[in-house]
Amino acid sequence: MVFLVRFKKLKEQHEFLSTIDNLVFLEFDAYQNYIAVKNAGEYLRLYAKLPWCRVLASGYGVTQRLIGDGVDAHFVPKGYDDQFLRNLQGPRSTELGFIGSTNNSIYKERVKLLHTIARLEGLKMSFADPGEPYLKALNDIRFFVSPDKGVGEYMIKNFEAMACGCVLLAYNQGAEENLKMGFKDMDNVVLFRDIQELSCSA
Repeated sequence: MVFLVRFKKLKEQHEFLSTIDNLVFLEFDAYQNYIAVKNAGEYLRLYAKLPWCRVLASGYGVTQRLIGDGVDAHFVPKGYDDQFLRNLQGPRSTELGFIGSTNNSIYKERVKLLHTIARLEGLKMSFADPGEPYLKALNDIRFFVSPDKGVGEYMIKNFEAMACGCVLLAYNQGAEENLKMGFKDMDNVVLFRDIQELSCSA
């Protein structure tokens, strides 16, 4: 049985969780344990109370850090709905675009980079509701910018954008992460570390 529970509610339930044998966490946000946000350290504190648990983490680098901190962690890359998210083979009116949240303090580095790109390169930032609106919005973008600086792993939007036929311009999360994800710069993805690299690539 699988339960989808937000971490901020889950972290208070360690007494209940301690009654579950063979407990496994499928965690897309464990990177927050290692960055300067309000959840920093909280993932490890929960896992320490449940030392028999296993964690399936979606970032390779994050997984290695969890293992180093004594967690039974295993790397499982992010997935997406490949039956729904697809290339509609239609015209694309947005040359350079981003779809996603900009109002969460977790994404402060992302937001700073987004605004710089928008000012210098004419990036269009938007938000789309899940389902059909999101599918259509992705299919309207030619070059999708993934500006996840400070995160340390690739967010699911990278793979969703690629599935919908966008050329992915992604903030470079490092050689090990790229190798595990199969990302090859200027082959199946365009990687950048700063606005200068992005401008040269674009």
